[in-house]
Amino acid sequence: MKRRLFSTLAGRSKRFWTYLVLAGFLLLPFRLTIAPERYFRVVDSNRTPIIDAKVRQHWDQYALDFHKAVDESPNPKGEIKFPKRTVWTNMLLIVFMGGMQCALSRSSSLGSYESIAVFANGYKEKWIYGGKGLESGVIELENK
Repeated sequence: MKRRLFSTLAGRSKRFWTYLVLAGFLLLPFRLTIAPERYFRVVDSNRTPIIDAKVRQHWDQYALDFHKAVDESPNPKGEIKFPKRTVWTNMLLIVFMGGMQCALSRSSSLGSYESIAVFANGYKEKWIYGGKGLESGVIELENK
């Protein structure tokens, strides 16, 4: 009888610790990077800095239903620097909110997304999606 009671308690104890570790993993907070740091120059076809441009960075995390945007202007050298965009979250929140997003069919994507738009008078607007086109560190605008 004692042996049976001990094995039952030991089995429950293992289950308890398993659930506790799983709950700890699901609730452990971490910083999720939505958009990496970006540094680039805005120039025209003659490589002259366009200082009156408006540069908008928009970043989303669809599973968390998190959306932000910011507008900046280049410095006199035409340079723009956007910091790394992060959000504090945990796995439970991502799984729960991602499930809700799927159930409500708000988005087919549950990942992170970033876009950058550059607008300037006399130039065609330029759109950068997911950093594609920033490899050279220069965004060149075309005349209208």
